[in-house]
Amino acid sequence: MAFRDWDIVGDLALREFNGQEAIVRKGVHGSLPAAVAVWEAREQQLMQAQLIELGRLVDGAMNRLRARKTGPVGEKPT
Repeated sequence: MAFRDWDIVGDLALREFNGQEAIVRKGVHGSLPAAVAVWEAREQQLMQAQLIELGRLVDGAMNRLRARKTGPVGEKPT
């Protein structure tokens, strides 16, 4: 994401993100670009954490599937 992707209305930055509208104010950051950068960094960290958790879930499901000693359609694995 980049600051140019945001709609600026007065002292607010607006953008649709994951199907919802994100609204950022400059607040304590001193400038709107700085506030947007902080918001984007926080969202990136959240997304990375969610992807790590999803990876753990997929790994767990794959390990359980391997432990069953049969494939998803009842065939023995090779």
